[in-house]
Amino acid sequence: MPHLPGLPTDEREFRKNTTEQYAALGRFVENFELMVNEVRECSIDLVAHDGMNRELVGIAFHHHVLSAMPLIEIFRAIGANIVGLTPVEKFNSGEDTFISSDPSESSDPDDPKLKFSAADRDAFSAIMKRIFAEYKDLSETRNALLHGTWFVGYGSLQDPNASTFYVQKYQTTKIGLRPVEGLPKSAPDLITLAQRCNDTRNWIGFLDWCLRGQEPFKDRFVHDRGDWFLVISGGHKTPLPNTPQPQSSPGQTEAGIR
Repeated sequence: MPHLPGLPTDEREFRKNTTEQYAALGRFVENFELMVNEVRECSIDLVAHDGMNRELVGIAFHHHVLSAMPLIEIFRAIGANIVGLTPVEKFNSGEDTFISSDPSESSDPDDPKLKFSAADRDAFSAIMKRIFAEYKDLSETRNALLHGTWFVGYGSLQDPNASTFYVQKYQTTKIGLRPVEGLPKSAPDLITLAQRCNDTRNWIGFLDWCLRGQEPFKDRFVHDRGDWFLVISGGHKTPLPNTPQPQSSPGQTEAGIR
């Protein structure tokens, strides 16, 4: 960690700042991987169903090609299938029909329409949309950070004790080479990202719980004043995201330029 000559650096404050920044990066990476693992483990349990084939199902889900985004896309599809959003193919008829809302039309005890209502399906779609958006944004930020070039401890006349850092990351777009914007610049920024990962992990875990039929969607997730909330202990309601986000995120910047 270099000291630029001539800066009025406080050695103790400088080391405190840079140590906190490295620690906060580790915290973010840890919480991000915990969030991804939640998706993987929930998907395995839902597919294995009775647990007897869990290890065999895990072979596919632990393959290295299943990184963060493919895993959440698979989890979303599994959930949609479980609640009955998936079209059911009528074999030999060449027709696709959606699952009927009339339970009397099915004799299959595992038919989703016997377990989940139309309101449940609407809730799943809305909740999954929130989870997917937050997860995708965190994944794009994580990729930009881990594949960027870090400058920690590079002070300036305005910041001699290096209370902020800089991550250099560029992207190729239709208008040429552009820097990735909206990346964190301080330890508190990284801690905020870590908390967002933890919040998203909680939503994924409770959504999985509802998909298993352990509790109704309406008891765990509520729609209030145009927003969805997770209901936790004591009836406390938390939105997603639960923390303020920067005006521009890496994913939003890239999408807007390409």
